[in-house]
Amino acid sequence: MKKIIYTIIILSVFASCEIDNMPKEVRIDNIYLQEYPQTYGGEVWDVFSLFAVDFPPDPYIQIHKGTQLIFTSGTFPNASGEIIKYPVNHSFNPNESYTLTVYDEDMDGDDTMGEISTFYPYSSAYGTTPDTKIVSGGGITVELELSYIY
Repeated sequence: MKKIIYTIIILSVFASCEIDNMPKEVRIDNIYLQEYPQTYGGEVWDVFSLFAVDFPPDPYIQIHKGTQLIFTSGTFPNASGEIIKYPVNHSFNPNESYTLTVYDEDMDGDDTMGEISTFYPYSSAYGTTPDTKIVSGGGITVELELSYIY
């Protein structure tokens, strides 16, 4: 009987430690856009027809929770495949799912370059030390630079 009681106590302690280690908020400090399509279905993203000049995409990022816009980055003009750093410095609920979409800014309407339809800024698999996490999907790969707020 004592073994059962001790086992229950030990399991309770470990279970409460896991809950206590979850941050109250997760701050995304920076997003690094690592991979994104250089063409739009085989065509260039931006064509300046007056001079028949092709331009690379002008990507920016939006994060939504459901239909609510949470964050919009600045635009990086004429991206030619390099890794792009977007400062975010915004806190997110660790238990909520978010959508991250990359757009190509255009004067005649922005095009979707790729989307990660569901991502969580925190997972117990990440551990208790904030770091950077790679998230991929929908033709894009981003690295999230995180800070945990307990």
